[in-house]
Amino acid sequence: MSPIKDIIPPEFRCPLSLDIMIDPVILSDGHSYERKYITQWIQQNPVSPITKQPISEQEIKPNVDLKQKIQNWKSINRH
Repeated sequence: MSPIKDIIPPEFRCPLSLDIMIDPVILSDGHSYERKYITQWIQQNPVSPITKQPISEQEIKPNVDLKQKIQNWKSINRH
């Protein structure tokens, strides 16, 4: 049997932690991150970890659509 991380849809994982997101946010770079990890990242590196474009904490917006998709997936898959 595969570990659970292997069956989580990749778009549900934070690119920084690789864990399934609980509080996904989206930035101007068009990518979603777990709020906790991207906030820490921005405080140390004010550029996108993926695109390297400048970003700030003011750009952090909740990704409500992704959060709903993750919650639906969790309820179907009992996670």
